[in-house]
Amino acid sequence: MRYDSFSSSNSISSAHAENQDSYLTDGANLLFAVADGVGGYDGGKEASSLAVELLESDAARVVDEMTLSETLLEIHNEIIKRSRRLGFPSMGTTVACAKVFPDRALVGNVGDSPVLLFRGEEITALYHDDSYRSEDPSSMFGMVQYLGVDFDIEVHTRNLLYSSGDVLLLCSDGVTDNLSRAKLQDLIKMGSAEKIVQAAVNEKIKPDDMTAVLVFL
Repeated sequence: MRYDSFSSSNSISSAHAENQDSYLTDGANLLFAVADGVGGYDGGKEASSLAVELLESDAARVVDEMTLSETLLEIHNEIIKRSRRLGFPSMGTTVACAKVFPDRALVGNVGDSPVLLFRGEEITALYHDDSYRSEDPSSMFGMVQYLGVDFDIEVHTRNLLYSSGDVLLLCSDGVTDNLSRAKLQDLIKMGSAEKIVQAAVNEKIKPDDMTAVLVFL
């Protein structure tokens, strides 16, 4: 099985000093993730880095929807603890993840980072979008929940029965906010996460951090 990843940003500025996305490509455990630090609050990069670090350390434990949900809830609580120590009350991150097994893929998310399945000419969303959406893609979107927000959250999980030739795209919302489904379909055929991210960066519809992880099933 092949996978590819890339991250970039077109929103680095005095108010946004670093790319706050983090990602995981754990080939040994076939566990993949994208975490998008919540912008506008201190500690976004800290939260996204912690999320993928803890997810990787618990990779072997994740075998079904229950253990995936438990793992993400534990990460959520760890981010809350870290935010209190640092004095960053709204520090947090989204997460989108997938673990691949011989007969299925286990998918989970909290927040608005997409997981998309490409099968031939069909595109299927495998995630629940925890955000309030505006019709203006250049505007900021408010999230209902994310890892680290200081209240109980709901983790979204599902099992996918995949076919040979399917492709999973895990990405931060900057990618899908800048690229239409049709453009993504064409870019997926190129098989390059870097081409997807650079195309999204170049669209300049919504400045953002942008990360893509491709998994070729």
